[in-house]
Amino acid sequence: MRHITILCLALLTLIGCQQPNNPDVAIKTYEPAPEMKLLEKFVGTWQENGRIVEPTEEVIRASLKDGEDMPPMTYGGGNVADFTLDGMYLRTDGWSDNADGTRMTFVEYKMWDRQAKKFRLWWFSSNGMYATGWMTVSADGRTFEFDAQGFEPDGTKKNWTGSLTFTDANKTTWQFIERGPQGIMKMEGENERQI
Repeated sequence: MRHITILCLALLTLIGCQQPNNPDVAIKTYEPAPEMKLLEKFVGTWQENGRIVEPTEEVIRASLKDGEDMPPMTYGGGNVADFTLDGMYLRTDGWSDNADGTRMTFVEYKMWDRQAKKFRLWWFSSNGMYATGWMTVSADGRTFEFDAQGFEPDGTKKNWTGSLTFTDANKTTWQFIERGPQGIMKMEGENERQI
């Protein structure tokens, strides 16, 4: 019994003399990537005008069933963009107005992915659609190209590609292509900063 007591005391002394093994609980922080400065030109309030260019109005009319109305080929909308979360993300809150008077809203986040060396995108809308993808920028910093995978609430997948070009500090032109089970839809339009 005496040997066991001495052994226990020796173990307690050894354990008591060891330094506590606490993990580092400090949260590592990062500064926004320098590439985020390329997105400063998006900051502001923008008005958007868009139109469907494919399928054409003639093709859509030919596919309508008796009694179906021709869907609008143009729409209006806009967005407000600013940096958030200490500049780590560019957040865009946008909307597009439908012909029936309803409005679809969305929120989008962009951030620089340091490993992939391009911008990562997340997009969510009030009609349940969401998308994830990537965006690259041209050498002159004027044109931004994106490629994203979109998902409908029922699981339908779509691929979105397109580009947006700053024609000057307050105007952009853009084109957008959606590929999905129903075929290809191409859109184009312009955005103008509201000063």
